[in-house]
Amino acid sequence: MTDSPANRWWDNRHLIAAALAMAIALHNFEEWLTFARFGEPFAALLARWGLPIAFPPWSMMRIALAAATLVPIVLIWIAGRAPFLWWKDAILAGVATVFLVNVLVPHLIAAIVVGGYAPGIVTALLLNLPLCSLMIRHVARGRLLSRARLRLAMAAGALMLPLTTGAMLVVASLLRQGVAT
Repeated sequence: MTDSPANRWWDNRHLIAAALAMAIALHNFEEWLTFARFGEPFAALLARWGLPIAFPPWSMMRIALAAATLVPIVLIWIAGRAPFLWWKDAILAGVATVFLVNVLVPHLIAAIVVGGYAPGIVTALLLNLPLCSLMIRHVARGRLLSRARLRLAMAAGALMLPLTTGAMLVVASLLRQGVAT
């Protein structure tokens, strides 16, 4: 095996896509294991600061975490397979951007605010940050996407996180108020 760019492990789309899918699964599993214990203290801290955010009930969080695991993994599986087309790179860049933004909001900010552990922070920093950055770098270097399409895919990915999180918080708030049945 030569040391040409095509043979370096970080230029292998399949390996990066598989690693990213595994990182997402591990990250959401960490959240699954720790949300019930560490999620509520964060909500109490926000309420003390005058920001009462209705966190979803644990039953809703389980469904959200399952969807937040399965949907991106399916998208990565579809986009990571040959033939390599521009729209597949757009999907990979978008999914990677969702989880890259997720490192900062809410994980890193939550850990700083509570002064310690926040659900998902370990895998967000150790897995998602480097692998999402690597996937975006790989897509950018692959040149199947124009710069404009890459920026659009990343913008769409960055917007998906607050839109889906916001929708989940609204539904959780309605459920807690008894409006939605």
